[in-house]
Amino acid sequence: MMAQPISVSTAAFDGYPWGQIMDELAALGVPLVEVAFIRGYIGSFGEDDLSAGTAAGIVEAMRGAGVTCRALSGHIDLGEAGAKEAILRRLDFAAALGARYVVTNATTRRTETAFWETIEAAAAAAAERDLVIALENPSAGSDSILETGRDGASIVSRLDTPTVRLNFDCGNTIIYFGEAVDPRADIEAALPYLGHLHVKDVRSGHDDWVFTAIGDGAAGYDQILPKLAASNPDVPISLEIPLRLKWPGKREPRRGEVAEPIETIRTTLQRSLDFLDRQGFPTAGTAA
Repeated sequence: MMAQPISVSTAAFDGYPWGQIMDELAALGVPLVEVAFIRGYIGSFGEDDLSAGTAAGIVEAMRGAGVTCRALSGHIDLGEAGAKEAILRRLDFAAALGARYVVTNATTRRTETAFWETIEAAAAAAAERDLVIALENPSAGSDSILETGRDGASIVSRLDTPTVRLNFDCGNTIIYFGEAVDPRADIEAALPYLGHLHVKDVRSGHDDWVFTAIGDGAAGYDQILPKLAASNPDVPISLEIPLRLKWPGKREPRRGEVAEPIETIRTTLQRSLDFLDRQGFPTAGTAA
């Protein structure tokens, strides 16, 4: 089966206007976009920004560049107060964008009971909207109920619904565990339960974590992607390279004070797309 075309998260372009982002993706030959609204990671936005008006503006920018939306990154803690309303808002926003997947975190063990109540309601709502919720292993925080591929497999198995799958991120595994867990091994348990995959690479730079082009970091995608190709090659892949996000002291992330230079973003994305192409996951493919 031919791999699906690669999408690129707008996280790479944090600080740039929607029209320019979509034009840059079109220039790279990228047909699909993942729109990122991630608390604390991407710009400054409130819940009111997840509106029909905002979605319409993004859709107009996509249409002008000939790009379409496959996923929304709308990460929240699904065990926190108000999570049920927040995830429904993101499902509606994703539907307005024309997306198929909504990526979010799960929760911590302290609020696990609330998580199960929220995710069951969200799964039913996703089915009504023909969407898939993709639960992601985190990079920040601690004591998540979804720390490893095995954790994710257990959660998806328990829910037993096609509207909730995993969005695994091997770069997050490195940051969360501080290189104590090898993502090449950790992804094994997740592979049968993947609905979406974030491809992010990271290396240790002095006392910080540094995001890199895919293949230049420690994730080991030259070994991970062949495993994916052998087990589930039609899983949608999205490049998520939040270059503006810094990890001083390898502790808590913070946004850089200014946007990354556009040439740096272009070069990093092109190198990453070239790497994926060499691994058998081309920019052009069979769309979902």
